[in-house]
Amino acid sequence: MEIKYKMPGNWSPRKYLIILVSCQLAFIGSFTWSQMAADGYSAAIREFVALSYLLFVPGNMIVRLILRSRLGAFEEALFSVGLSVSFLMFLAFAIDLILPTIGEMKPISENSLMASIMATNCVLLGLIFLREKNEGSLVSESNCLRISTNAVLFLISVIALSVTGALIITEMGNNLLALVVLLLICVAPIFITYFKTPGSLFPLSLYVLALALLFQKSFVSEHLTGWDVHVEYYYSHAVVVNGFWSPGIPSNTGSILSTCMFAPAFSIVSDIPLVSMFKIVYPIMFAIVPLCVYHLFRQYFNPTIAYLSVLLMMFTFVFTQVMIDLPRQEIGELFMGLLMVLMLGKGTLNHQRRGLALAFAASIIVSHYALSYLMIFLLLIAWVIARTRTRNSNKKVPVSKWFIGFYAVLVIIWYAIVGRSSVFDSVVRLGSTITARISSDFLTRESSQVVYLATTISNPMHEVTKYLHLVVQLLVVLGIFAHFLTKRHLEKAVMFESFALACFVLLVAGEVLPYFASSMNFMRIYQIALLGIAPFFFIGVRHLVRLTKRRNAEADAAKIGAFFLVFFLLFNSGFVYELTGEPAYISVDAKMDFPRFHDSEVVAAEWLSGERSDGYSLYADEYRWLLLFSLGMNVSTPSGTNTSSLGRTDLPFPPQADSYIFLGWENTQHERIVLTNYSVPTSPILVSVDLRNSTVFGVIEESSLIYSDGYAETYYYLI
Repeated sequence: MEIKYKMPGNWSPRKYLIILVSCQLAFIGSFTWSQMAADGYSAAIREFVALSYLLFVPGNMIVRLILRSRLGAFEEALFSVGLSVSFLMFLAFAIDLILPTIGEMKPISENSLMASIMATNCVLLGLIFLREKNEGSLVSESNCLRISTNAVLFLISVIALSVTGALIITEMGNNLLALVVLLLICVAPIFITYFKTPGSLFPLSLYVLALALLFQKSFVSEHLTGWDVHVEYYYSHAVVVNGFWSPGIPSNTGSILSTCMFAPAFSIVSDIPLVSMFKIVYPIMFAIVPLCVYHLFRQYFNPTIAYLSVLLMMFTFVFTQVMIDLPRQEIGELFMGLLMVLMLGKGTLNHQRRGLALAFAASIIVSHYALSYLMIFLLLIAWVIARTRTRNSNKKVPVSKWFIGFYAVLVIIWYAIVGRSSVFDSVVRLGSTITARISSDFLTRESSQVVYLATTISNPMHEVTKYLHLVVQLLVVLGIFAHFLTKRHLEKAVMFESFALACFVLLVAGEVLPYFASSMNFMRIYQIALLGIAPFFFIGVRHLVRLTKRRNAEADAAKIGAFFLVFFLLFNSGFVYELTGEPAYISVDAKMDFPRFHDSEVVAAEWLSGERSDGYSLYADEYRWLLLFSLGMNVSTPSGTNTSSLGRTDLPFPPQADSYIFLGWENTQHERIVLTNYSVPTSPILVSVDLRNSTVFGVIEESSLIYSDGYAETYYYLI
């Protein structure tokens, strides 16, 4: 049996308007029912309806109104989601600015948001009605999605198994099912390469595999896990509690709408808890990035190479382990992927699509500060390369210098006004440091995070992973040289090839420029660069195969690459580490200490938040401080007087004033404490030390125990 679904762009005006009104009524009805019934069933219905409505309907109306017949089914779905996210972000920002001027001092509230969303959507609905009341169907009958029912059921079961495996790790400490899921995912590149697979299955399988990998980390705890996500939760929760956002906070994280507007507004309207927003809703949106990249790659490469190239990006440990902890970057990369589809694809960049590109570019700006500046770099380098390559021909560069200049001005204005120039100051300081140190600190362990990581000896299997990534980069270099030096240029691909070269330049800059990679973590730069250069890995493999005089180098390269991806995932996911007893990741290791918190720790932190005295210092180790900070407490660590990348400023230790000391599960049960070793400033290392042999234990001995539940403790230190 086959599922055949026509996208809304293929519906007649009458059918579209009827279904759209029905969606509006369902949204209002689920909201009203949950308010009246106030039970779990009605709340679940409201969450599901709101999730489906807010992530698709507003954006699809904008697509219908602006682009109408100029999109295929795939692009219509992608742009509908992206525009829906932009719509809610900017609408919440607008009412946060406007409503206080007419006396509503808590604009980010349930009633205000619902009224604003419905009023705006009714206006869009009216405009669509006026424009289409006398028009027929706008697109061809082929604008629909087809896929096998059995394939859909199998792929959905992979997600179910991934979530179940993560929950079993949480509840029982058994990781067998999680490891089995990773083996199932490894089958994908082999199956696609060796068996004839319908092309319609590729996008869905990529989305499912992305969700399975992300949910395996996300569901490993019922609480938030990771680093930046706790800081983002703090700012989002503050907006929910206060009912408004305060622009102008001198903070990088506090100056972006993806954290301070989208998450609170979506949570309030849908009644989805903020924790679930970051653990479920954000991964659902981020999993669309591989679809964007695949849609772009398949315009220039055969579907198999495009598919495998996307898997290469997905199988890095940054995607599987790190991105789930960076909600703002998840949203930023979603808009980056959509912008790439618009500006680098073969389609004509007409006025309507330029307007969409500008909307997505603006959304990048308000979603992630570092990515905003990196996009200036990437677009500028790509434009220079494209202009250089087309200077003696009649080809036009689809991205104009005016677009790049306007985008750069918007970035500077936004972060100068909203972020009080905190991001701009960081960029200027980084530029000054690189300029001053490029000759004296070129490729040293102290200045280059990449050199430090490459020259540091770790566990054997971790060393293998390091060399696998080195192989990827070497083959990318070979692929780029083989592609451009042999002049095997792709058809209508000037901007795509130029952007790929810009991504390669970014990767090289992260490796050689002093202090550049350490300012935002090289592995994030690596992951972003792969969005543009991943296909060149397979071009490099193909070039090596051709040296052996094989007849079908393309197919052989795909098969070799597919087997490489199997090992690449098994190492990057922690599968091999877990089997060999080396430190792995929390997605497969139930015992690993990490910013992953037990119920007892959360209860203890909430008690401390409510009972502590103002003005007293508060200390926790390098993992536990994140939990306290997410609950609104100013906290330091015993590591010394350093400022972390998340903006936390440590007070001196031992304390010089009356203080609280918080100990969590790992501290009390295993008597271990996590501190930071700053011996190499560009690559500080977290070290787990014996609590009794640390300076913290001496302070604890002189303190009074004021809270204990057997697993978490709080001490009061009196000067």
